[in-house]
Amino acid sequence: MAAEPLIEEVALNLEEMASATRAIDSKAVGFFLGGVVFGVGLGFVLGYRFNREKIKAEAFKESEEEVAKIREVYRQRDIVRKAQEPKPSVESLIEEKGYSDAPPTVPSSQNRPVFPPRPTRPVVPVVEPELPITAYTPNNSPREDGESKDKNLGWSYPYELSQRSPERPYILHEDEYTQNDSEFSQTQLTYYDGDDVLADEHEMIIENRDDFVGEDNLHRFGHGAGDVNIIFVRNTRLELEFEICRTTASFTEDVLGLDTNDESD
Repeated sequence: MAAEPLIEEVALNLEEMASATRAIDSKAVGFFLGGVVFGVGLGFVLGYRFNREKIKAEAFKESEEEVAKIREVYRQRDIVRKAQEPKPSVESLIEEKGYSDAPPTVPSSQNRPVFPPRPTRPVVPVVEPELPITAYTPNNSPREDGESKDKNLGWSYPYELSQRSPERPYILHEDEYTQNDSEFSQTQLTYYDGDDVLADEHEMIIENRDDFVGEDNLHRFGHGAGDVNIIFVRNTRLELEFEICRTTASFTEDVLGLDTNDESD
């Protein structure tokens, strides 16, 4: 019959396929499939961790930028706030530090504030200047428009240091005042030569000025300064430094608005 050779051929092919299938090692197949699964899993885990770290880094960078912006805003606000704050007067600084229970403008010399004792600094030994110093004689007459001069004229640091005491106000060099290494509070005073009045920046008269700036220092304008109408004074006990500007004006006339030439009964 014609169909028998075809059937035998098909049966032979099936037997060969079965033999080939039996020849495949089942363990190798298992290892192969296991390797594929492991590789896919490892790739997924590594990819997930990489993306997570990348997202965290980007989020951290954005948060840092936001924090920096917020800090800058608050810094600018703090600068504006400090610029708008009024400077404290000399009297308020004295009261704040507790040196006096009474205002410093009391005219009586018997009511001067009693300052508590403060630790004194070591006395600076007297050292003679190594080089001769050009003499400078302060001009006790104020100049209308001021007059520039060499701030080092007549100034000797060894001599000045030997004369200083923490118990008395003393004159500073202009550079010392500018650098403010002491970190004391600094304020400006005005000396009205027309009627011999010393006032603070709020136009309040300072009566006990010897305790504040030293009476003798008011006769040494120009010493250590680049202007003949300016001196710089430090008061160690009060922890204050002053820039005192001299003017030819009269406090009574220019500030109080009174005419000293009027005759009254």
